[in-house]
Amino acid sequence: MGARTKERREQIVALAKQDGFVSVVSLAELFRVSEVTIRSDLDVLESHDLLVRTHGGAYCTEKRRHTHKTGLPGRIDRVANGAVALIDDYDAIMLEGGAIGRALASRLQERRGLMVYSDAIDIAVQLEHSTHTVAILGGVIADGRSIGWPDVSQFLPQGVRARCLFLAGIGIDDSGYDVALRRDTLRRRMMDVCDQVVLMAESSELAEVVRRDQLHVFESVTRIITDDAIDNSTITRLASSGIPMTICGTGGRRNVENMPVRRWRIGFANQDERLPFAAAVRAGMVTAAEQSGIDLLLADNCSDGEVALSNAESFIKAQVDLAIVFNTDARANNKIVEALRQANIPVIAIDIPIPGATFFGFDNYRAGLMTGRLLGQYVRRQWHGMIDAVFSLGLPISGPVPAARMQGQIDGLREQINVSDNRIIHLDSRNTSVDSCAATRQAIKKIRRNDRVVILGINDEAVLGALSAFAEDGTLSRCVTVGLGGDVTSLRELRRSGSRMIGVVASFPERYGERVIEMACAILQRRAAPPARYTNHCYVLSEEMMRQLDLTALRGSVVSATEYSAQRRGI
Repeated sequence: MGARTKERREQIVALAKQDGFVSVVSLAELFRVSEVTIRSDLDVLESHDLLVRTHGGAYCTEKRRHTHKTGLPGRIDRVANGAVALIDDYDAIMLEGGAIGRALASRLQERRGLMVYSDAIDIAVQLEHSTHTVAILGGVIADGRSIGWPDVSQFLPQGVRARCLFLAGIGIDDSGYDVALRRDTLRRRMMDVCDQVVLMAESSELAEVVRRDQLHVFESVTRIITDDAIDNSTITRLASSGIPMTICGTGGRRNVENMPVRRWRIGFANQDERLPFAAAVRAGMVTAAEQSGIDLLLADNCSDGEVALSNAESFIKAQVDLAIVFNTDARANNKIVEALRQANIPVIAIDIPIPGATFFGFDNYRAGLMTGRLLGQYVRRQWHGMIDAVFSLGLPISGPVPAARMQGQIDGLREQINVSDNRIIHLDSRNTSVDSCAATRQAIKKIRRNDRVVILGINDEAVLGALSAFAEDGTLSRCVTVGLGGDVTSLRELRRSGSRMIGVVASFPERYGERVIEMACAILQRRAAPPARYTNHCYVLSEEMMRQLDLTALRGSVVSATEYSAQRRGI
């Protein structure tokens, strides 16, 4: 036996001890030898009682354990490692119970500020001392899991929504008809309120589904994560169904996608490059397109409907495969989508919903509620629940759906304090800090000099402009506000000593690109894509507010401005 062979076999044993299981495919890739050579290595190592051979690989004799239901050692851990890579800090996820679910939960300590919904009591206990907010779904407990009983609908509260549901296995078990039926019902309800559905399953489960020709079980799944013991015939069959897969092994992860036969060309018309929020969206979009091998045509709508329509016509002439439109002038949006649809170009609308287009962006009413609740709690604690006026800086030109963001702020505020309609002064922000400042300047003249004012705004630009007007008036201390969006200017203001911006409801503009390009690929691959997906939202608070407010009453993930800014610099 040569020195190279001996060294390779020693490394194989070490990997098996470390991970529990090693696969033929991943070892062949790692050592750059044929699968035949690896199989020979494993046979020799088994003859020396160092490994135990099994289909697709081998596992370490020191870690051999009962495999009923939980599978071979190492496989579940690999799947969980692949799943946690799909979760961002401050994400909102749903997580099923079970062995894989518990393995993923144990890795969530690597993330910060998550909103986690789960049907499993043991997962909630597992995350008890984490920085995450955890909510239990379901009623009766069975095998450590909480199952809706007798009416599942009452255990999924209205308004609950998450970005991604992580399914723990395919769901074939021996728990009995009643429990299985309610578990499946709750699973379907969870699918309905999540933008993406990721199935975490061992390769043996997937092979069995393919053998039975039961691919219909993957109908709502947007990605499969499995271990590298999966055989090539199962990979081929699943890939032909168009569902992307992530295969996790010792040497890392590899994705199996239904890739296009040619390079896609996508047009992106941004809202207004002069705005920090839009600039962050564009930067993320460029990065995501490059990583996905997509040609991205960039245009600037300059907050002007006519310019946006002209950009759409340019995309049609360029024969783009898909158009992404970020335009706040709702009057032009129907014309834009109709022109693109006549050219058979699918459309994704950013932040401003358009009939006929897939939507991505603000969860408008929910983001508004979060903002209003934070301001209401501040007023109740610091001003004894008393205010004299509310300045509501909206954006009428953007239409009724973004207006729900403003209504949500008023409703959230009213959950905490009494606010009569005659105290609310509606202003037009025109989506710029300059115009918001001018509108606020005029409104200040109509109230008493010692009146306490809550500032509501459609976005960061609006509230920053309003703060400037109060600063000019020399009465900054009598107002309070919360940013909406979380661009660099609002975070800078939030960290400023003495700022009257007590927090921001962040929407992660830097991550829009990743989500939108993923949606675009699904549409172009003709995979199932929901009509709307929403960005995550979390509270970002000043250090002072982190100490003063009741964080548990805010009903959402909370992080300090310092920590959030440090995390963004790491992106």
